[in-house]
Amino acid sequence: FLFTGIVCLIGQIILDNTNLTPGHVNTMLVIITIILEMFGLYSWCINVFQAGASVLILILRLLYNIV
Repeated sequence: FLFTGIVCLIGQIILDNTNLTPGHVNTMLVIITIILEMFGLYSWCINVFQAGASVLILILRLLYNIV
């Protein structure tokens, strides 16, 4: 779950240094994921990091208590 930890670290750094809400950061990370998938990079991440990359959205929901 190294990949998920890195993404959560990036999200936390964004939260700590900006006025964005957790909802904004979550949306931004989802949009980045969509862009990566458009270029075939997210599928590569799933192949390399396996479960760590495939459960990212669930972890973000649990981390920020987004219902």
